[in-house]
Amino acid sequence: NNGSLKISGTIYIPIIMVALALRKARGFDKSHAVELTKIINEHIVIDVNRPKIATNNMSRELRKDNILDLPWLEFHENGRNPQFSLRSNWKDYWYQYFGKKAPAF
Repeated sequence: NNGSLKISGTIYIPIIMVALALRKARGFDKSHAVELTKIINEHIVIDVNRPKIATNNMSRELRKDNILDLPWLEFHENGRNPQFSLRSNWKDYWYQYFGKKAPAF
């Protein structure tokens, strides 16, 4: 149910974390918004009526202060193509959000 869980009033916070964790498990420490969108659309059902996330929506969310200020999210300046990654404390927040131990990899 990660696609329907809301943190601070938005579904984007938990799905961004899950997408970054899935990318990290595949060996990618940093990700662009388009890569996060792709993995979300492949692995997370958001809503039966809106099963996919548009890349421009993900990019817009990743520019918002409430997302950029997340203590587990690292922003990497890269011109017009910023990248994002998980900070070392991300597993603490995983437990807070999902009530389960974070995946080990």
